[in-house]
Parts: sequence; C-alpha cells; structure tokens
Amino acid sequence: MMRRRRVLLPVLLLVATIVGATSAVDTACNLSCDDATPPAGCTVFAPSSATNPAQDLAVSECFIFQSGSYVFHHVNVLAGGIVWFEDDGNVIDFRVNAMLVEQGGRVVGGRWCKPFGCNGGNLQIGLWGTDPTNQGTNLGVTGIRCQTAGGCYPAERVSNKQCCNVSSSVSDPCNSAGSCALENQNALFEAYSDNMYDGPGNSFGHKVLAVSYGGSVELFGRNGVAPSDFVNPALARPTECETPADPFSSDAWAQLTGQSWVRLGVTAAAGQSTITLDRPVRWRQGDKIILTTTDWYPSHTETAELAADVVDSATVTLVAPLAYNHFGSLIPMDEQLSENSNNPNKDADVRAAVGLLSRSIKVYSLGATSTDNFPASSACTVATNNPACYFGGHTVVRQGFGRYQIQGVEFHQLGQGGRMGHYPVHIHLAKQVYYTNVFVKDSSSWDSMTRFFTVHASSGVTLARNVGYLSVGHGYYFEDGSEINNLVCHNLAATIRVPLKDYLATQQPTSPTARAVPGIVPSVQGLSGILGGDEYMPVGFWFMNMWNDVVGNMVSGVLGWGSCFWLLGSSLSGPSRQMKWTFKTGTDEDYANWLSSVPRIAPIKRFRGCSCSTAPLALQTAIDIYPSKVGLTGFGGPGPYGKNVVINPYTITVDMLPIVTQNFVPTKINSDFAYYQTNDAVVCSRGIQLNTYPPTAATDNYKLNAGLCSTAVIDRFRTSYNWPEVNFGSIWLRGYWFLFSNSLVTDQVFGGLGFVTGGSWLDAVPGLWMLAYNNIFIGATQPESATAGRAGPSFPESDCLLNTKLCPFKAEGVAYALAGFQPSRLITIYDGPFFADGNIFMAAKNFTCDPSEKSSSCGIYRMTTQPVAATGNKQMNVINAGIGWKQPNGFYYPPAFAFRRSAFDEESMRHNVLDITAEYITASPQQPPTISAGLGVTPIDASTILVDVDGSLTGVTSSITGRSSSVSENTFYLAPTTIAECKSFGVNTVPNDMLTSVITMAARSTMHPAWFKVVSDWSIVNGTASTNYTQVPLYRQFLLPTDRPCSGDLCESVDSTNNMFSCTNGMMMAGSLVWSAPALTMSDMTYFIDTHRQSLTGPNCKDFNFIRGKDMFVPSDSYVLYQLYPQRTSKVTYQIYVGTSFNLATDGHFARIYPTYNIDGNSRAQPIIPVALPGVPTLENGVLTVTLDNAWIADDFDIEVNEDYVRCLPRDVCDWDSANSTCKVADSVTDPQLRDTYETVCRYWATRASGNSAETGDGLVDCPAGGCLAYVFTLPSDFVSRPYAEVGAPLARPFACTAEFAAFNASLVLADIPGNTCQATASNLCRTPKPPRLGGVLLPNPDACSLNETVYTCDCTHAASDVVHLSTFSGSGCTTLSISGCRIRSSKNALSTLALEELTIQESLWLSGPAEPSDLGLGASVVRLTYNGLEGITTLGAFGFHTLTNLEELSLNALYDLESVDYNAFEGLTSLIYFEMMWNTNLERIPGKVFQPLQSTIESIDLQGCGLTRVPGLLFANLKKLEYIGLNHNQLTTLPVGLFHIPCGALLGEGVVISGNPFEGDVPGTYDTDEVIDLACDATCLRDCFDSASQCCDASCRTCSGSATYCTSCMSGEAPIDGACTTLAAPPAEDLALFSEGQLSHVHTASYFAGFADCWVQYKANSYAEGYRFDDQLCCRRLGRLDGLGNCNLGCDATPTTDFVIVAPVSSTDAGARCYGHCAYL
Repeated sequence: MMRRRRVLLPVLLLVATIVGATSAVDTACNLSCDDATPPAGCTVFAPSSATNPAQDLAVSECFIFQSGSYVFHHVNVLAGGIVWFEDDGNVIDFRVNAMLVEQGGRVVGGRWCKPFGCNGGNLQIGLWGTDPTNQGTNLGVTGIRCQTAGGCYPAERVSNKQCCNVSSSVSDPCNSAGSCALENQNALFEAYSDNMYDGPGNSFGHKVLAVSYGGSVELFGRNGVAPSDFVNPALARPTECETPADPFSSDAWAQLTGQSWVRLGVTAAAGQSTITLDRPVRWRQGDKIILTTTDWYPSHTETAELAADVVDSATVTLVAPLAYNHFGSLIPMDEQLSENSNNPNKDADVRAAVGLLSRSIKVYSLGATSTDNFPASSACTVATNNPACYFGGHTVVRQGFGRYQIQGVEFHQLGQGGRMGHYPVHIHLAKQVYYTNVFVKDSSSWDSMTRFFTVHASSGVTLARNVGYLSVGHGYYFEDGSEINNLVCHNLAATIRVPLKDYLATQQPTSPTARAVPGIVPSVQGLSGILGGDEYMPVGFWFMNMWNDVVGNMVSGVLGWGSCFWLLGSSLSGPSRQMKWTFKTGTDEDYANWLSSVPRIAPIKRFRGCSCSTAPLALQTAIDIYPSKVGLTGFGGPGPYGKNVVINPYTITVDMLPIVTQNFVPTKINSDFAYYQTNDAVVCSRGIQLNTYPPTAATDNYKLNAGLCSTAVIDRFRTSYNWPEVNFGSIWLRGYWFLFSNSLVTDQVFGGLGFVTGGSWLDAVPGLWMLAYNNIFIGATQPESATAGRAGPSFPESDCLLNTKLCPFKAEGVAYALAGFQPSRLITIYDGPFFADGNIFMAAKNFTCDPSEKSSSCGIYRMTTQPVAATGNKQMNVINAGIGWKQPNGFYYPPAFAFRRSAFDEESMRHNVLDITAEYITASPQQPPTISAGLGVTPIDASTILVDVDGSLTGVTSSITGRSSSVSENTFYLAPTTIAECKSFGVNTVPNDMLTSVITMAARSTMHPAWFKVVSDWSIVNGTASTNYTQVPLYRQFLLPTDRPCSGDLCESVDSTNNMFSCTNGMMMAGSLVWSAPALTMSDMTYFIDTHRQSLTGPNCKDFNFIRGKDMFVPSDSYVLYQLYPQRTSKVTYQIYVGTSFNLATDGHFARIYPTYNIDGNSRAQPIIPVALPGVPTLENGVLTVTLDNAWIADDFDIEVNEDYVRCLPRDVCDWDSANSTCKVADSVTDPQLRDTYETVCRYWATRASGNSAETGDGLVDCPAGGCLAYVFTLPSDFVSRPYAEVGAPLARPFACTAEFAAFNASLVLADIPGNTCQATASNLCRTPKPPRLGGVLLPNPDACSLNETVYTCDCTHAASDVVHLSTFSGSGCTTLSISGCRIRSSKNALSTLALEELTIQESLWLSGPAEPSDLGLGASVVRLTYNGLEGITTLGAFGFHTLTNLEELSLNALYDLESVDYNAFEGLTSLIYFEMMWNTNLERIPGKVFQPLQSTIESIDLQGCGLTRVPGLLFANLKKLEYIGLNHNQLTTLPVGLFHIPCGALLGEGVVISGNPFEGDVPGTYDTDEVIDLACDATCLRDCFDSASQCCDASCRTCSGSATYCTSCMSGEAPIDGACTTLAAPPAEDLALFSEGQLSHVHTASYFAGFADCWVQYKANSYAEGYRFDDQLCCRRLGRLDGLGNCNLGCDATPTTDFVIVAPVSSTDAGARCYGHCAYL
C-alpha cells in the first residue's frame, strides 16, 4: 500500500499546543540510523477514524499516527502490524482502554537516532476505564486477550520446553533448537498464568499497555535525555553500570545521570525563581521538575514549572518562587585531614537533586471514560476511600517479548493501588532476557498509585537514569528473589509515601500527597509486626536478590519508618517458587534459584555510588528493626498495622507476601558442590560442632565457610538527615564481613553507621572483620539552618506519646523515637567487633541549650537525655560525636573495636560515652526538665573499649605498644597513666592493653567425657530460665592512690566518684543472655572474682536487671574462667575463694576453650579441652590464685599456625599469601576501582583478624589457634562462700613504682600526627599526678616554675611556654629540683651553682645541651637522680656520672630515644645502691662490664622492659652485694652460660626475674636465691668451672678443682688458655704505633681488661687512655660467633680473614676444649 499523507480533520478533543520550541542545534536530533522513518507502505491513520470509545482495533499492517486525538477500546497489534507514532511538531493524544502488542507486532514512537520531540511534538498515551472486577470480587469479566491464532505464544514452546535465547528472531525469541538444558532453566519458556484479580484467561489485566510473546514496544522521547545517552540498542547489551574514571570525585559521579536528573550547582533559597544547575540541560517551557529536600523534612521536596526553555544552559527560570531552601554546594575536604587519614575522597556531596518529570512521550491515566480526567486528589482524600481514585492504568511486559526499549518516557498517575501485580512499569515473569537489549532509561514515573518500576522474576533488564516521584509504598521493586544480573543505574526515587490516614488528613486537598491510596504489602512473610510493609516501612529500592548491579541510585524522602535501601535476608517468593530455574551450574545463573532454600542468600554483585536523604533509615540489612517490628502506635493504631491506614479493598493472603526470614548473610556460588547440604541449604556458619581437638580440615566444618562466605561491599554510599530508633543506626549492617568504604554519612539525629554481630562472642565466626574504610563523616552540613540544623527537626510535641516513646509528625508522615539517652553519633556502636581505617570526621560539634521551653534551641534533643552543661544548672549539653554508643545496652563489648588513621577537625567531638560520674538532664512534653545521675545503667555501659592503633583517635599512644585504649570513665579502669580522652566525653585513655575475662558454669561433655563444656543454664533460677543477666562481683587488686577500696558489698552504697558502686576498684562481670559473666579487664593486673552472694538492693544496683536471690557459686558445681581477645603478651592473675578443702591436684586444671564451636548438640555449649600449661596455681587460706599468661602459647597467635580455612576470609576478596605469611587480594578480584581498598582490607585487616604477622603486628582475634586460655575448677562439696571483705580485701596491694608493677605501669606519649590538636601529655603516677580536665582538655597554668623553700618545681604541663633553660637556676639553698612536661635546654655546668641533693626530670624533651649530670655541674651532694620519660637523649657517654660519688639511687627509665650506653658511663658511682634503667625500648645492647664500677655497693639492678636482644655473659661479675636483677620484658631469646655465676654471698635477696622474654626453649621466669647461689664458696672465688655445676675454682682461680677440666674465668690480667689461666701480653707495640698514626682504627686491649677473653675496642675519636668499649659485633662478626660467655669463638679450625690478626693463640689439642682468640681490626 502506498504511504499516504493525511489532511488534518476536525477532532472531538482539544489538542494542546507546544510552546517555546527550541531553536539551537540539537545534536541528539542529528544522529543517523537505518530505521529513523516508518517502513515503506505504511498508512496514515486519520484521527477521525478513532472517536468511538467502544471501538476495538486489530492492527496487522503498518499505521502511522500523527498529531490529533485517537480513542479506542482495545487495540491489538498483531503480526505484521506496526503502530508508528510520527512527530510532526504537535500533540498525538492516543487514548485506549487496553493495548496489547502480540507476536510480530510493534509499537514505535521515535528512534534512538531521532527521538520523538525533535520536531517539537508530544506523544500522549492515555489509559482509561474502571475496575470491571469490582476489586477482584467479580472475576467473570474479560479483559484484553491475544487475537493471534493459537494464542499469545506457540504452544509448542511450552510442550517442547524451549529456551528464550534466540537473539536473531525478534518475533520468536524462544524458538531454541531442542529442549532447554538443565543449566539453561533460567531461559526456559513457561506458560502464562492469569494476572492477579483479573479472572481466568486474563494474563494482562485491565486498563493496560501490555507486551506479549514476540511483541515489541520501542519508545524514544527527546526530552530529558542527554545526547550522549542515545545509544544504538542494536549494539551489545551492556553488562554493568557506568562508573566515573575518577571514582573519588563527587561531581564525576553526579554527571552520570545525564539530563534526566541533575544536581543543584548553587544553593537555592526559598523565594528564588531562578536556580543554577551543576550542568547545562535542554528542557522546555512548561516542563515540571522536582527539587529534592536537603533538610529534615520529606515534604520539602517540591515541584516547580519552567517559565522558559532551557537551551544547553545551567540556569533555569521558574514560574513561581521556591517554597524551601535546597542545598547546592560540594563540601571540599581539608588537605591536612586527607593527608592524615590517607583518604583519597575529594569532597562531600549532599546537594539537592533536580529531576525532570515531563517527557516528550507520556503514558498516563484517565478516568472511567476516555473523556474523564483521572480523579483529582481533592476528590480522593482520606474521607472518601474511593477505589476509582487509585485505579490507574498499568503496563506489563511478559516472557518472550521481542523488544522493550523505553527511553525518555513519562509514566504519570499509573498503577492500581492495593492491587498486586499492576504497576506503572512492570516487567513480569520474563525470566532471562539476555537475547535482547531491554531497558527503561531517562524516564519518569510520578504520582504513582503504587510502585515506580517493577522487575519481577526477570533478569538482564536495565533501569537507568530514571526519576520516580510520589510512590505509595516501595519505589523500585525487584519482587520475588529470582531477579539477577539486572542493571540498576543512576536512578532517582523521591518521596516514598505511606497510606497513613493521619498523614493524609494533614495534606492540602489539591496536593497529590492528599490522595488516599492503599498499600499492597502490609508486611513480609516470616517476620512479626509491619516490617517491609508499604503501610509503615516503605523502601526506596527493594531487592529480594542482590545479585544485580546497583550503582549510583538516589533516594530522597521516605515516610513512615521506611528505609532508602534494605538488603534483604529473603527467600524465593511469589510465582517464582513454582517456576523452573537454573541450579548447580557453578555460574552466577544459579543465583536465580539461590534463595529457593532457606538460609541461602545471594551476595551483592555490586552496590556502589548510591545515596539517601531525609529518611528514618538509610540502609538496612537486619530483620529486627524497631519500631516496625512491633508496629507504629504513634499514628493512633494499637495493632501491628493499626486502624489508621487506608484500607485495601483487595484481598492479600499470606502466601502472596514476600518471604524475609533472616539478616543479610550472603553466601556465594562455588563450582565445588561438596559443600551443599543434602537439602541444598547453604549457610555461612557460626557455632560449628567440634569433633576433634585440635580441629583439622578433615574434621572441621568451618572449612565450608572458606567456600561459602561472601563480602558485602557497600562502596561510595551517601546518606544525610536520618532518624533511626535509639537501638539502631541509619546504616545497620548486621551479619558478617561488611566493607563500608569511600562513603559519606552526615546529619544524623541519633545513630549513623552501625556494625552488628549479635551481642556476644558466640555470634561471631573465625576470621571475621567488618570495616569502615576511607569514609567521610560530617556532623552538620548546615549547622545553623532552621530546617537542616544540628538540632534536628521541629514537630508538634502535643502528639508525642510518652509511654511509647514516639512522637508522630503527622504532616510529614513520619515519627521520631525519642526518650532516654539519645546522643548523635556518626558511628554508632552496638556490639562488635568492627574496625575503622582512614575515616575523616568533621563538624561534629556540641551545643548548649535550655530544654525548659518547647521552642528551645535544643530541637529534637529536648525530649531526650543529655549531659548537664554545668553543675547546678539545667542547661543541656547536646553532644554530637564522631563515635558513640547505643546506651544503655545489655550486650557484650569486645576489646577489638580498632581504629586507625582517624582524622578529626578541630571543632569535632571525637568520642561520647555514657558517663556514670556525670549528671544528665531529661525533658519531655509532659514533664519539666529533671536532673539525674548515672541514668541507672548497667556495668556493661561503663565498660566501653576502643583500641586506637596509632594514636589518631586519642592523640596519644603507649610508649611500649604504640597503641592506646579508650575506656569508659570508670574508676575500675584507672591505670598509673590515665588521661581524660582528647575532645571526648565520658572516656579516658590508658596505655594498657585490655582483654575480656569470662567466668561461667561448666560440666563434663557427654560426647567427649574427657572434655568440659559451658553450661547454658547458669541463669536458671529455681528451675526457671531467667531473662535477667548473670553477674559476678570483680575487684581490681592493684590499688591506686585515688582509690577508695571496697570493704563490703558492691551495692551497699554509692561512691561519689563512681555513681555506680560503693567503691572505686569494684565492678560486675555481667553480660547479655549468653549465660556467662564477662568483664573488660586490663593486662598485667590481678583481680579477685567474688564467689560470695551479694546484696543487689543498693541505690543503683536495683536497676541492673541482674539475677537476684541466687548463689551463683554452689558446692560441687564446676566453673570455667577464660579469656577473650588477648594478645600474646597478655597476662592476668585471678584470685578466687574456693574454700580450704579445694584440692589443687584434682579440683582444677588448665584448659583451652573454643568460643566459636559447640559440642553435645547445644549451640551454646562451648568446648573446654584440658591441656597441660606451665602455670602453677596456688591455694592459700582458701583463695585460689591462677595466672593465665599468653606467653605460654605465644606461637599460637601467629597467622601461620591457623588452618587455611579460618584465615584471610572471605575468599571472594582475600586469600592466603604463603610467600609472605600474610593475606593478599584474591586473584579473582578484577574491580580496578576497589583494588587499592582490597589491598588494605586483606593485607592489614583480614590479616589482623586472622592472627599476628610480621607485617601487621598483633592480631585482633577472639582466640589464638588451639583456643583461649582457661582454667576449669570444681568447688568442694563443703564449699561455703566468704565475703570479699574477709578473703579478698586483705590481698589487695597498693600500687608502687617498683618492678612488681612495672608491666602494669606503661606511659602515654603524644602521637606523631601532623596538626595533632590533642596536645595533652599524660603523666604517670610515678611521675606527676593526673592533671585536672575540662571537657577532655588540659587546663592551662601561666607559671611553669616555682621555688618553695629549698625545692624548685617546674611543671610545664599547664604552662603557656614549656621551655626551661637549666642555666637560669641558681641558689645555694636549693636542694631539690623537679621538672616535668617541659622542653629543656642546657649548657655546660648549668646546675653547678645548686647544691642539689635530688634531681628529677620526667616526661620532657631534651632540646639541646648536655644531659649527663657531670657535664651539668652536679657533684657529690646528689644522692638521688631520676630521669623518667624523656625524649632527645640518645646515648649515655663515658664518665657522665663520675662526679656523683655519693649517689645512692639512680633511675633512667623510659628514655625513649636511648640507643647506646658507653662502657665507662657509670664510672665513679662508688656509692650507688639502687639502679633502674627500665623501659628503654630502643636499647638493644649493653656493654659487658658496665656495672663493674658499682661492685662494692650496688644491691639492685633493674633492666626490665628495654629492647635488649642479648646480654654479655659476665655482665654482673664481681657485684658482691647484688640482691636483685630484673631482666624481664626484654627481647632475650637465650641467656649466656654463667650470666648469674656471681661472687659467693651475692643475690641473697629477691633473686632474678627474667619473665616476659621470647625465650627459645624452657627458661624459668624467676631464679630464687637457692637456685643461683647453692655453694658455700670462698668469697674471692668465681663459680665458673666449665663443665661442673657443683665445683668451684680454687682460691687462686687459676685451675679447676674436682671433676672440672677447664677454667672459663680467671683473675685480673689472665685468660683461660688450654685449661689454665695464662697472663696476657700487652698489645703489640706495632699495633699501638699504627693506632696512634691513624692507620689502625681499633686495637685489642685484652691485657688492660684481663680475666675475660672479650674483644674490647677503642673509639678512634677518643685519646688512647680515655676508655674502651666492648664491641663484640665489630670484633667477631667476621671471625665466628660469640659463645655463651660473650667470648670471641673462632672455632678450632677457623682461619681469620685478612682484616684481623689473632693476638692470643688458639689451641685445639683437647677435643673437649673451646677455642678462643683475641682480635685486632686492621
């Protein structure tokens, strides 16, 4: 048929005209393609032929529809039929009751190369009609049906079980060759089912635009599409969403939304009529846009109309001024913060989105007839509940369609409210559609009666750059759980509504938000309450299966108690449960069926670049979400759904609801199907049954986790303006292995980002980590804004319900959960553990307000509990912190919350914890503000712990470990060095490591009789399980000067400094419902565990929710004491009263416990395996003393010791690097944008979560390989408890600055961080008292130094200037000088005018000048000298103390930079009695005879805590009065023979302590006097015969007596040669000559230091007579090795190199003799 041009005829309906057509060149309209025009032979269909609304049209040829109005009843587009809408510059108004595109039929409107609208025209497809089924009750009606012969599809496609995978046939894509193989079941064609509520034979419904088998709809509209986004759909189907080349630029991400929706480029203020966008667009006069809210109010998303065309410009003029402010600026990152955190993200983006609603092609709803408009919202208010008000049109696409390509189309007022399966855009049960390129792009769906876009049981669909505005319930909906491999890219969802009557009643009748529409899903299957329901908890993007590419999507404005996103722990639901799916292919196609068996959950394919604003919740992964779990009563309804929702007239049965039963714990496909259970249920497990000890890969089911567990990566997520319930965070990541990276969290009323494992150590799995990495946290982006400020939203308080703790804001359709302690916290801690690395914190600033008035500046916090701003007034201090805790809380806090590379700006509060010592103020609508103390919290709330890995959180680090602990401001956790944490509240910082100590009931295992197990019913009271917590009193037994120690029960009164217990050193071991009593404890401490029943009726203990009226320890029962999260250096001593009849041999033994395993079929029965350990428990007066020292099992902490399947998890991201003994990025990782992130995740954090390594240091594991240390004991049958006052209090010891407390007595130093705003330095109790504080900042003091009679004191800790010049001191009457916290400059003889008796310099920095006392001019008057905690002293030179001839006590402790000590350093100290040189961690060596000048007087030498790697063999020789030697906590791996062979009569005191060294082999921790000196020898004799432990040398010390055959020590001037003591010759004269001429750098001087065959060398810089030092390395490294005595061992056949000469002869005549020589370096 010839193509005909029509003549425009009169039409019945008014045709709108287009105004303001653009004139500039439009590149999108100048593309070329083969099918830009209709095929030859098409007929123009005249509007006059389509005016009868009862007329049906069957199209089997090509018809061209041009501008004009067309009205039809049913339109069927059959084979060969084409409906071609032609753009002639005007409006095509095409109205149908239903339109069905069948096999071989096409509907075309515009082409990708010449989209509709290029000529200025508009295409409008209106859907009219009523619900003929009368809300699904009349199913006998007939809707539109297929007219194709044989039905909608060839029947043989079903009977032959063919696949839809034929891309070459548009009209018959399921005509595969042969049957669909099992591995291709995702493409299996299945028969069409009836559409819900539409009656038998109705597969498409009513008032519908439908696409059936082999049919095609291709609609390309010009408006709202960037020219570059028009892409030939014939090209290969895309497989992933687009991401920017620079992923760290917010603007680069924003640009990917094209011109469908953009961001503001400049903030737009209320009242403005012109706005500036972030990019040029091409929009039209009369277009409608939305500007999304950027404050606390969802209703502040507003619509606007364009007053003029916008032609490639960023400036937009509006018809009317804006009603609200909209933020439009990027927030740049501070360079210093970025550098300190190593965070590459450049800026923060919280700008408003500007979405275009209008398009050149529009599909919209009409009313009951073709001439009726859709009912106006003013006629559809909550008072009417008229189903006609929400019976809109819908579109549906069914399996086997040919093409469905939608771009630049507007879907307005579509969807059928309450009617499941009838959505604005619905790709329905299409299964796998890889054979075609199906997409909906750059389109809008707004003022919807239900969802925006729905993908149902379909895979391979692209939704990109679409705009959704005003849904009812969930917005973008992926329905059943079989939807995989879809691309969901850069879409916008705005204003996700709820059908709450109270909300609807407050809306302006003319507003579209006033339309009363019922939701579809009231809740989900499997959960209680209203979780996941449209009515209370709508979700912007609902995914039942996360194996989809979800990138760049934004949600703004969610009502009810909804969430922007929810990662669901779902199961296959709805029709998908009856369909056929691929399974067990080992490919990702299995994920379509992965959810068919609980508890399988598909992993995240990709979730990146998404964002949220103004919603109660941002991103959820859990099923326990309050208040939705129990129902929102704040809107008036008492039941789970209440009585205040719009009633749905359609029947919704339980089996129609989506199934959600668990938290999001994804598992991955693996081609190895051995791990599949018989029921095909696959789970990433915890609490595995232990079958053998130790577990192995052959017996351990944890090995399955390595093949199953998957990382949930949330990358580049952004959220602002959220208000979760008190228990939760707006981002709530509950499960395992979450990576939250490169993201932005701002403006949180309460909790922001939270990681959750479940409340106890039993809920974790081996190798677990959860990490916040390289994120940005901003407390307030618009802090002073009236609508977006830091005080949160304002709302009518009259609606607040105190009893439910809810305040509805009916006009906004939301509610706020208030009351109680509700601080703002960007990272919220619930339980754990988790890690944080590289995060930036900004603008988290406190403010003070008066809560007494409802209109106060406190905002939403007026009805919460916050600290009192100042004692005695009722001002509220609202704390906005970077890090805070959900409190009160009954869960367990592990000491493994680790923070690294944290960066804070100067104004931000870093850390906020409920402070049991502070006053709090509470207000409510019904009550005036009241002040309370302590809040009645439990001990768990006073046991918070963060590990600061590098000092970036606290500002300080331990001088020993390089990390610090942030603990609750609780007197129980005081240490010798304790400071108020920098810019924090309720928190102290200590240098000590923390661990968890647990005690609980135990019993014999039934499966393994030799083992014990944890008993899970310790909380049973009188035969009934109690919901209260177990509790055991615990006492710190090292008492500090500020302590008021316990003398009675903990709860008999309240100590004013504690506000919890009656004393400062007491605490409760208490935990949640894990039937155990855990407590946070400090390493190197002694604790008393009280087995006596205590009263819990004191002033505060009555609120603890603990078990009362029961003896927790009873006769004949067994108990286990064990540790969690220790380090290999952790050591704790426990004292427990067990009664005097306790038998150490039979009633107790050491064990190892596996907290993540269970036995005897009980998930809570942890296995306890008896093992032999070196410790020796003691019993005295009925008190059992047990030490658990992890040095016993130090090797078990190494990552190499762990089984491969419990380290470096999950294996989809990390793997084991055997070459470097660390974790690495798995080879399967190919994502370039996350490669650097994964490097840190695997090599640092996954490694630390698996054990200790050389690269990352100490691990963060709950237990090492082989289990945690434990001690099991059984109380005697006659056990009778005794109170602590009788048996525990007498054992408490005051802390002292002695060796006994040295390991406990660490110091803090300022962290080396550029721009560190934490300038507080910590003072140790052994140095200065703890300075006062105000808000965590040290108080200033203008005067550093003062003179009080004879005592000079300089305390620079509080001074404005901290530099002290020693030369300024004078005064002969001054006898004492004390300097602390200063920077010191000195000069020669600076202190010579003072007759000092005592000098103390501590916690200071030596800037310049001499530090040795002799050089300072000090003399014989000095009797006590202390250098403690000093920086800047690197060496102790020769004769530096020689003028201090009367010095009795010398302390040289914690000289942080000390690296060497000269041999003659202590020459002249002839009166010294006590010598300390402790915790000099950089001092690795010490000269062999450095202590010889002290031999007549010295009684104590303490070298503990240094970095000594070895000591010379005769270090302590000739020290006749020595009573104590301390070498503990060094790095010694061995001890030389003869080290303690000292003069007879010495070491008669405390003995020798060498514990805490990494010895190779068995070495006792302490030598007592009897062990060291066990012979009655002549006082002049040395006990050093070579091979006899029971003989002494004779009086001359020249030969051995008895059975000894070789002398190893001789008198002065002699050396043991050939078994005899031989006089040594002087150095050869030629050597001396060469030395003096400078040709010989060192000379051997053994004759001058005779008696030892050591290598003593001289510094060239010194004169020959001035002194020598022992340099074994220089002398011996080329000759051989040092022997155990420190001698140069050449070996009997050694041949010296040319660099050395042998001075003393070498003998090899005796096979048993050792060979020694002396060397000179040429």
